[in-house]
Amino acid sequence: MLRKPLIEQSAPSTDWWASARTVEGGVLVGFAVLLLAVTVAVWGISGGNLNVVELSKWGAVTAGMLQVRAAVLATCLVVLARRHLLGDGAESAKGPKPVRAAGVQVTLAWLLALAMVALPLMIELPLHVPETGLVFALLVLAGATQVITGALVYRALAAAATEPPDPSGYSLRL
Repeated sequence: MLRKPLIEQSAPSTDWWASARTVEGGVLVGFAVLLLAVTVAVWGISGGNLNVVELSKWGAVTAGMLQVRAAVLATCLVVLARRHLLGDGAESAKGPKPVRAAGVQVTLAWLLALAMVALPLMIELPLHVPETGLVFALLVLAGATQVITGALVYRALAAAATEPPDPSGYSLRL
């Protein structure tokens, strides 16, 4: 008895809007923890308190893991939506615009996750080289951009996955 893979069995019953909200919420929570970790790190570095800097490392680890979780959820959402919209044959290599945009967003989510996982290793660097504090600002800016653009892209993907197919796009060929 051949069984279908689990991912194909769950695709027709997928609640696309709830999945998109789950990804958005994960990215937002990861960003909030990142803001908290960076704030605590700056507070500890400016005050010279290494115990507070050590505490901010734990916040950075948590933010990195939350971002990895959000990237995994986003990847699953995009793969399911691509299979749903393009079918198993995948007629087009690129697919519709929301699928392409979500693919780019997932790539950026993984890059941000990699940067956030590496943050605990860099968190003490501004103690020795003060100019490297700019890394925190760039990471917060990238996280904010991820939150804003991710919400737009994943909602567009959910809308594309829930709308019925266009009947004018199909024609009968004899």
